[in-house]
Amino acid sequence: MSRTLPRFSKPPLVETLLSVQFAPLSGLRMVDFGLFWLDVKEEFPIVEERQPIAPAFERFDTQGYHVAPIQWQIGGNLPLPRVWYRSPTTLENGQGGIQLQRDRFIHGWARTRPGAAEYPTYTKNRANFVKYFKKFEDHIRKHGLGQLAINQCEVTYVNQIPISHEAGAVHAAARRCFPQLSGDRASSFQPQADRITYTAAFPIQNNLGRLHVLIHGPLETPDARNIIEFRLTARGMPAERGPDQALAWLDLGHEWIVNGFYDLTSPDMHGEWEYVDEHQ
Repeated sequence: MSRTLPRFSKPPLVETLLSVQFAPLSGLRMVDFGLFWLDVKEEFPIVEERQPIAPAFERFDTQGYHVAPIQWQIGGNLPLPRVWYRSPTTLENGQGGIQLQRDRFIHGWARTRPGAAEYPTYTKNRANFVKYFKKFEDHIRKHGLGQLAINQCEVTYVNQIPISHEAGAVHAAARRCFPQLSGDRASSFQPQADRITYTAAFPIQNNLGRLHVLIHGPLETPDARNIIEFRLTARGMPAERGPDQALAWLDLGHEWIVNGFYDLTSPDMHGEWEYVDEHQ
């Protein structure tokens, strides 16, 4: 947490997620979603149901790598949804929220509109994650829902880079933003790309996890803007499965995301996003 990391005053960041995955809680029932909501409803009065997220694991014990989605069902228990507790949409503060399912806890923040809210910083998001995850742990103990066994941690940052609707906008943005996508067309026959998809996975030291990168576009936002999405997800497993070790891994994942964002983008864009040189 004390290490100096690249920082930008105006990053294109629109969403952050801090997540822990654990062995499915066999005792968790639909009523527990409502009981837990009573503990957080003052901050998150809106409740919605979503499809659950499939479990994902980083593996290094096989040739190559894979993130393994595993479909689960416990005994005769009915499948449960992923429940999203969220704050009202506000232009000043963005939107916070918690997502909960039988094997995952997520705390997130989202920008509600371009330029509407300043990113609250990782330190603040981490503190909120700790606050609400503690409430969840207390709920598990109070109601005897089972043992919390964390098996993966995730940090995700989603960026949106605006582009025009004009022909060639995707190619021009890729050349300007991402050095690894900046190659010109190979011949006069081959036109410039009007869609891009780039994926990569970088191992985190000592096989503690991977940094996954996805760059794709153009995408159209609900307010009809054209963008390229730049998504970075760090996922892995701490050496031990306790909450303190999980927090230490989230710090590591954040470090890899911030450094990965800096390394994968161009100096031109660093200037546009107002890179802050901490050493000046």
